[in-house]
Amino acid sequence: MKHKLIYVIPFLLLLVGLYFMPIAVFESNLSKMPGDLGDTRFNNYILEHGHKYLTGKIDNYWDAPFLYPYKNVTALSDNLLGTLPIYSFFRGIGADRETAFQFWLLTLFTLNFIFCFIALNKWSANVILSSVGAYIFAFSIYNLGQLDHVQVFPKFIAPLVIYWFWKFISETKIKYFLFASLGLIYQFYCGMYLAFMLTYVLLFFGIAYFGIYGRQSWHNKFWNKRSIAYLSSIVILSVFILLPLIRPYLEVAGSMGMRKFDAAINSIPTFRSYFFSSDASSVWRFLSNHAIGKISEWWGHRLFFGATLWLGLIVGVYLVISKRASFESRKYIYFLLSAVFLAVIFCLNFNGVTLYKFIFLLPGFSSMRAIDRIINLEVLLFIILFVFSFAKLQEVFPRVKYFIFVLPVLVVVDNLFDANKVKRFDKQMSQQRIADVKNRIKDQYDSKYTAIAYMPFLTHVENESDGYLHTVAIQLDAMTAAQELNVPCVNSYTGFDPGNYLNFFFDPRDKTLDEWCEFNQYKSSQIQHINDLGKKEVSRKKINLVAHNNKFLTAVQDAEPLVYANREKAAAWENFIMVRFENGDCFIKASTNFLWSAEIGKEGIVVASKSEAGEGETFRIVELNNTTIAFKAANGLYLSVDSISLNVFARSSVIGPTELFKVIEF
Repeated sequence: MKHKLIYVIPFLLLLVGLYFMPIAVFESNLSKMPGDLGDTRFNNYILEHGHKYLTGKIDNYWDAPFLYPYKNVTALSDNLLGTLPIYSFFRGIGADRETAFQFWLLTLFTLNFIFCFIALNKWSANVILSSVGAYIFAFSIYNLGQLDHVQVFPKFIAPLVIYWFWKFISETKIKYFLFASLGLIYQFYCGMYLAFMLTYVLLFFGIAYFGIYGRQSWHNKFWNKRSIAYLSSIVILSVFILLPLIRPYLEVAGSMGMRKFDAAINSIPTFRSYFFSSDASSVWRFLSNHAIGKISEWWGHRLFFGATLWLGLIVGVYLVISKRASFESRKYIYFLLSAVFLAVIFCLNFNGVTLYKFIFLLPGFSSMRAIDRIINLEVLLFIILFVFSFAKLQEVFPRVKYFIFVLPVLVVVDNLFDANKVKRFDKQMSQQRIADVKNRIKDQYDSKYTAIAYMPFLTHVENESDGYLHTVAIQLDAMTAAQELNVPCVNSYTGFDPGNYLNFFFDPRDKTLDEWCEFNQYKSSQIQHINDLGKKEVSRKKINLVAHNNKFLTAVQDAEPLVYANREKAAAWENFIMVRFENGDCFIKASTNFLWSAEIGKEGIVVASKSEAGEGETFRIVELNNTTIAFKAANGLYLSVDSISLNVFARSSVIGPTELFKVIEF
């Protein structure tokens, strides 16, 4: 009975971890989603796409209906197939898309703890240390830095794969090679990134083992035809199971090539990264600022996993140096220390110098650019070292068992954080954004078109640094709304951007859409433009405007952004987007994403200061020839250039020389 009571500890730690990590982030009413409006919702989209495939609502998994008409788009990022049944189960019992996603993630946290505990307990036979190690794997504060990229959370099989691999290399039993191989393949189905990183961890785990223990037993055990045949059969079986998954990714690699090393180097951890904490941490907040500006792309480098594992490393070093432990125990700890050292040193950036260059040359590794995510698997080596260091320390100093009994409390305190400081967003707000776009598509969609391109015109954001995320959020709004309506869309957000797609992504207009379709050898006339203006567009073009004085128009970026005709040459930021409608009206947008407006109460002076489109922002185009036009404002007067101030006003009742503008299209 006493033996069974100790299992209350992992059970309680699991409940505490779920409460303090995912439930705290979601809030008890599930009103919040982790991360931002980009990656989180993209992963939700991929899971929903998989659910639609599983339930027979679509018949092609790899050609997801975004980035249209490009093929094999699902293989441009992680697919999450291995955990898709979990999400699909919650959808099947009535949860909406976002709530099913939250339950999917909650389940992953649970499985990460349970599977890690099982592996560690089988390995060490120490329930308390295994519980603490599992808590760190599933709920440590390093996970806060991963909430932007929830595709890294399906990692529950990894602890067992390492355990099985250890059993295979230490006991030379072929069944464990089979288990480890199948587990690794399953990790590939859960996520390509994590599978390659698990392979990386296994590589250095194996190198460390053979470096310390030698390989004589292997030679004696496996250097015979029967063993070689068994091992070969397992490899062939593994390749056969993996092939349906890997083939689409090989096609992507063949068509787009691999990433350049320069694209990955800034994400390789530095020494500082391992002591860079989330600013949400309650205990370690003072470690949350020292790397900002010191590390390129620092936002992905919050890898600090609390003090508990570092204490385990210190204990391990002490045991090896002090020689208080037995020779076999020291040898074992030395092996684990070596595995940690090799895994860290080969994925460390020393001011631009890194051994990871050699890893990057291995097949598959050049497909990855966010190398800092290695922490999700690398942490397991630290955890294994921690468990066995304290287990061996207890053998040397029996009273250490009292400290071990306190560790479950200490590890919880070590990893406490303030959920209000974690990046997250309101679930209902996201759902409303998608519903708004869905309604616009429904109002404008014509079934004679094959697909849509959602091209909002009102895209101003107050903070320029939010511009990229705003663009990403718009793409996900459109993708998800189109997914609900079963309408293919050009809009996209994914791991790779083929061809010239980014031109459309950042600058959606006629020309960039035409060029994207041309890249795909597809007729752009088959794609319908959908906007946020409620009116059918005739055209959307990037232009320069030249006044009668042969000066280019510009919208100055001041407190009062007046429009002038005073530039000899137009800089890149001095162009405009003009959208025209069937009735001859148009809107004009400056590079600040503010719309032109004729200020009726200020003599009709034209400013680029409006984020919404109304009567004052509407101009009627009068075409005089192919390149020369005049503009009539909402006050019924024409735009003209003041000869002294060179400001543009809407105050002329007739069209004369000063009311003429030449249009230069990009």
